[in-house]
Amino acid sequence: MESFEEAVQVVFSQSAHALRSHADRERQERAQAYLDEILSAPDGWAHLLNWLPQLSSVEARFWTLQAFLNVLPSSSPQQRQALREGVLTHCVLRRLQGGDTSCEARGDSGPGASSGLSGAGRNAARTEDGSAQGAETSREDAAVKNKTALLLVRLVQTDFPSTWPTAFLELRRLWTIAVEATSELPVSEKSEQASAKQVDVLDGLDVCLRILLLLHQEVVEDSVVVRDAEQTRRDAEIRTALRQHFSSSELSASDRSAVSFSRLLLQLLQLPVIRQDAALLRLTCEIIGRFIGYMDLLLPPSACEPPTQAQSAAGSLGSTAPAEGETRPTTAVGDGDAETATEGTLVHVLLETWLTCSCDEACNAVVAFAHKKMEAETKARLLSRMGLAEALRACMQQVAQRPELVAGFASMANTTASAFLDSAHTLSQREKEVQALLSEGSRNGISWPQETEAGAQLPQCEKKQTARQQDISRAAAMAWRRVSLLLPVIAELFACPVLDIAFRVEPFLSLFCNKTRLQEPQKGAAVKRKDEVLPSDFSPQALAPFLTNMLQLVYQKVVALQSEEIETEAGGGPGLDEDESEDEETVKMREYMELASQLYKRVFLVYPAHSFSWLQQTIQQVCSRLSLSNSSASSLSATSSLSSSSALSASSAARVWREAGAALHLLLLSAENVKDMPRELKDQSQPLPTCLFTLLQTEALFRFLPALAPPPSVRLLLLSVLGRFAPFFSHHPQFLPVALQLLLGPAFLNLAPETKHGGAQGAARLRRRLACVAGRSCLSLLRFLKSTQPQVSAFSLDILQALQTENCLQIPLPSPARGDAEKENHTGAALVPNKLFSVDDQQLLFEAAGVLLGARHTGNQEPRTRPQAAETEGQAPRLSDAGKAAARALTQEERMRLLHQLLQHLIPAFDAAKLSQLSSPEEAACWALLWARTCNAIASLTKSFPSTEGRESSGDRTREVWREAFQHISYATQVALSPSSLRPDIGNVFLFSPFFHSFVFLLRRGLQLLNVDILPVMHATLPLLYEALPSAFSASSRALADPERFFVASACTPGTGAAPCTPQGCGAQLASLVTYFLVTLKEKSLVARGGFLCDDLLRNLFWRHFTLWWRAETESPELLRDQAELQEQLTLLLNTVGKEAPSLLTAFLLAVPVSSSACATAVSSLANGVAVDTGPQTPSLAALRSFRSDSCRESFVGNLRSLQQHLFSVASQPSPMVPAPASYLSLGQGVVASGLEFSDLRNVFLAGLQELFVAASASPPRLREGLDPLHATRVGVSCFLLFSLSPASAGNSSACVYAIQTWLAVVQHVLVENISGAAFPHLQQIQAFLQVHVREKPQDAKAELLRPPPEVQEKAADELLRLLPAREIFAATSALVLHLDVAADAQQARVLGDVCSLWRLFVLGPGGTVTSCSTPSRQNGATSSLFALAAVLSHFFQPIQRLLFSSLADALYGFFTRQKETGAGISTPEKCAEDASQAAAMLVQSLVETADLRTSKENVRQWVLAQRQPR
Repeated sequence: MESFEEAVQVVFSQSAHALRSHADRERQERAQAYLDEILSAPDGWAHLLNWLPQLSSVEARFWTLQAFLNVLPSSSPQQRQALREGVLTHCVLRRLQGGDTSCEARGDSGPGASSGLSGAGRNAARTEDGSAQGAETSREDAAVKNKTALLLVRLVQTDFPSTWPTAFLELRRLWTIAVEATSELPVSEKSEQASAKQVDVLDGLDVCLRILLLLHQEVVEDSVVVRDAEQTRRDAEIRTALRQHFSSSELSASDRSAVSFSRLLLQLLQLPVIRQDAALLRLTCEIIGRFIGYMDLLLPPSACEPPTQAQSAAGSLGSTAPAEGETRPTTAVGDGDAETATEGTLVHVLLETWLTCSCDEACNAVVAFAHKKMEAETKARLLSRMGLAEALRACMQQVAQRPELVAGFASMANTTASAFLDSAHTLSQREKEVQALLSEGSRNGISWPQETEAGAQLPQCEKKQTARQQDISRAAAMAWRRVSLLLPVIAELFACPVLDIAFRVEPFLSLFCNKTRLQEPQKGAAVKRKDEVLPSDFSPQALAPFLTNMLQLVYQKVVALQSEEIETEAGGGPGLDEDESEDEETVKMREYMELASQLYKRVFLVYPAHSFSWLQQTIQQVCSRLSLSNSSASSLSATSSLSSSSALSASSAARVWREAGAALHLLLLSAENVKDMPRELKDQSQPLPTCLFTLLQTEALFRFLPALAPPPSVRLLLLSVLGRFAPFFSHHPQFLPVALQLLLGPAFLNLAPETKHGGAQGAARLRRRLACVAGRSCLSLLRFLKSTQPQVSAFSLDILQALQTENCLQIPLPSPARGDAEKENHTGAALVPNKLFSVDDQQLLFEAAGVLLGARHTGNQEPRTRPQAAETEGQAPRLSDAGKAAARALTQEERMRLLHQLLQHLIPAFDAAKLSQLSSPEEAACWALLWARTCNAIASLTKSFPSTEGRESSGDRTREVWREAFQHISYATQVALSPSSLRPDIGNVFLFSPFFHSFVFLLRRGLQLLNVDILPVMHATLPLLYEALPSAFSASSRALADPERFFVASACTPGTGAAPCTPQGCGAQLASLVTYFLVTLKEKSLVARGGFLCDDLLRNLFWRHFTLWWRAETESPELLRDQAELQEQLTLLLNTVGKEAPSLLTAFLLAVPVSSSACATAVSSLANGVAVDTGPQTPSLAALRSFRSDSCRESFVGNLRSLQQHLFSVASQPSPMVPAPASYLSLGQGVVASGLEFSDLRNVFLAGLQELFVAASASPPRLREGLDPLHATRVGVSCFLLFSLSPASAGNSSACVYAIQTWLAVVQHVLVENISGAAFPHLQQIQAFLQVHVREKPQDAKAELLRPPPEVQEKAADELLRLLPAREIFAATSALVLHLDVAADAQQARVLGDVCSLWRLFVLGPGGTVTSCSTPSRQNGATSSLFALAAVLSHFFQPIQRLLFSSLADALYGFFTRQKETGAGISTPEKCAEDASQAAAMLVQSLVETADLRTSKENVRQWVLAQRQPR
């Protein structure tokens, strides 16, 4: 390599692009090796430092500086000292002094000399004088200057203050030299005429500026990178030193040799050379803005010249510091101000720089100064002394002539005014608080702030407090005066037509309104200022002109934002098309509209009475202009006119409509803070009713010709006005015809779809907006009718006739979709024929019809006569000619007649005869959608009807009418869903369609409307609905192939639900429906008159949902719902049945749900899983079937014991032919809990469920032939609920909770409620005893007589174990609690609490304690703390307690054994068994002796945490 610079050039150039040849790669490798050799040499950095001033290429200088940064962490203090001296001298000081920077031969220190770093090369001679001269006159690259500044900052961070304590002193001296050198530069008219010296000096100054900039970025700013404690401490010391060296007052006497950074920056900012260099000027102003918190803000510029010479000693930087200049004369700021403004300060220089140079960074620095955090009084005095408010007010005229400065001026005015206002308000509140405390002290005869021992000092203390109060008062007055001074400036800026500039002052206006809000006047009292902290200049009379101006300006802004092009959809309009997106300007206009709305509400609340007066006048003026414009447009339309005059009239009309829209918008905003709207609208003298009277009397708004209809944006606002102020029409019913005629008119609800406007794109846009109006009209009509009841009932006949005459209630039959564009007709967004509102909007009209027909009015609330319409403009409006004869409200009989007619209009859609004419699934899909829409319409119609239960005796035919309708729909549904009625492909379309979900929702509405009268419909249709689910009783399952072919997803899922048009989605809907019926009807209604629930229905419910879960267990990738969600759904359903009808669920439970064959299967799986080659022979099923229930369990345990013995024998006699087992079980204890963990069926309950189905059955699984359905259901329900209690379900906390609550309901029912006495006579006696003590709580003598004898209690306990699977419940829950992470998972902690409640119910009984039935007993020498039912019925509860103890001991032994096998425990098997027994006994004793349930749950939690610790 010939030279160092050449090597760097090769590395940089070759890394920029791919190497083209082998020679290029070799050249790069040699260059990289050369550079690596330099870096690895001990004195390599010293050579680089010597070569640095002679490097001509930017890449070489950049690489060298980066190398210095890389070696900095491992360098010594001496090396860093030499490095900083060299860099400061070569890179900064020589440039500032204008020294010789050309290349000089310096012996062997050149970069290409033979220095031993590379033996093959010489430095190429630099003989090109022209290129050298060009390098001298060009500015240094910004990357090199940044790298130089970063290196110096890193040196400061590393060595200050330990090894470089004079760092900032030397930097200030360097800055002094830089400012001096810059001040001596001549000012050239053209920048290209700059000399080499001027270029060097400006580059050196640029490096100095970048040092301060990087210091702020690396040290002062909050760092994103996490730093260690040592670096954080160093950064804090650097910040402290920076603050001292920026302030002239904090410099020590020894530091006066150099000028502070604040003065240097101020001097630099005023130099003509800097003003001429835009980049340096911006950088200087940016640094001032960043260090504004450190600057001497009141420091005036020096009156004398900057330093003329600078010392340059070896190894040090020095300069002769100039003497502090004298300040300029000061002038008073305002009348009565104690503070005076210092002219020529930093803020004035920044403002002058901003004005003359249009430097945005100078403006930002002023904003940063105004934002500076400080105490309120200090800030008020400092801002006043700086004269910032006066300076801004003075430069208004100059700024107005230069539009590019207006935005920055607005930011400065907003920040300055906000700072003054915040300080003024804080000081005023403080003044009030101090005055209140002084007054209280004077009244109480004590001094302020506290009494002192020397009585002579009391007056002096009070004098100080009084003086302090006066100081605060003067500072507050100064700040309030500046706020008054800036208010006209703010108002003028907000009046700017450029919205970006106008809304820059919105933060101050919002703050001003919040701080100066006035209290509402009481009757007969004057308006008061809120908190009484405002001066007299801000009295209601003084603020009135400003508030009027602001209200008018906000109104103008809203008018400008009411343009059709920026019309918002916030009122509920349709979204944009898929190919149309909002541009940035539209989004910005919407944000401006929101800001204007919020600002109006704040301005309005400052003085509501004045604001209402202004609003009333504005609405009157707008309505007058609107009437005049409407009259002019009518006259022009009646006569032929020139096109120019027509265009002018259209432009004028558009302007008036925008004003009307703005007025309506502000009217809605004004009503948001009205607390009692009906009361406010009742009094005609209030402003809101007056405004509404004015609007209703304006024909252009409510009685217009179709050709002069308002634009869509104004129509939406009119709809909002009608909805918001609907109570007004209840108090003034004479205006009801006006509002109803508007809502039902052709410009709103009955908009025609034919529109021709401005070409295809304009017509499409106008159609979307008109569709928005039509859709909103449906919602507004519904809300209006609800809010104006009962007065609007007089117009019920007119409204219903209008809806039917205009075909608004005609439900469209969709046509088969032939493409993606036509699929919208199969969703709720499909339009009603000849209308612009959708099918979903049409459901609102049916609900509105229900409001008119179903609302019930009692007493004299219902008007018997129709109110006369208000005569406006000489004629009262009419809804229709047919309504003229209606002079009263409808009777109940007339309502039922109209309801019957409306239902007769809807019911023909369910014509079962037409189903036989369907020829294709596509046609069936269209009819299914029609049925779904009709069901939704009828369900919407029922929402306003109250329950018809018990209303037949009063002659009300509502129940009869609705019952007939539901029966007709039920019959058609049975025909459509019956597998034998229609072809399978057509029937499946009806079953898996939106009609399924709509009909389920209609059944919900029917239950609320008809109560138990809906049960016949449920009995007839629910089994057919369950055909959607796969069943274990059927060999095949119905399903719809490719549902997306017929239905859009959004049409299948009205609301949130499971996957639509699938068995899983239908299952979720039915589970929710059944749960709703169970909760609503309760047990008495469920079982009465045949009831809703029966054995067959519950069996059907269970198996349909169980099959879904079972399929998810084996084929989860094929299902859309997760197995855990399906398990949760089924457990919730069984939980609801257990709570509402526990007797029915108890009949579906078995005491021994796991058969001997299931035990044998589990043993075989366990043997195969533990030792495949050495397992024993599986016992025959025939032998196990002959065992009794207890023998089944013992058989399972015995098989595991034989397996253990075989494993022990193999382990004791190892053979090379027989491999040793992987694991073993010890002592024959805990085999159920520990052994099942290795089973491939996960636990024995799954084995019990598995044997119910045909082996390897196709989906869905089918029950084995010859199996009793009732027995299979009892096994299925019991094993499923037990599986949900087992450790296999520990991750599904919701399913666990539902299962535990189900067992709680069942056990409570078995212990308290009466059961069959013939089957369980002894248990019935226990039930009678528990019923008496739980419900009646008898006296001692009677209780003793009722207590069953011990032998009866023992037999009753045996009967309980023959009725409920208590052993399995205890075994499952004991293993479950040990798998719960109760310390980290709140849901699992809740599961543990429910398990504790279940255990307490078993071992203590229901209903609390009986303290009088037993004498105190002693256990282990201590008196028992609880005398519960367990003590009274000891022979009944002790067997259950022993069973729980046995299950806990087995589970604990298995848990401890697994800990040993996994390496978590080291105890012997005997020790594990002993620990398990002791821990189980301790827990059972705690359950029996703890009275408080919450305490018992916490004890169980602590017990579980203790057992889970490694042993």
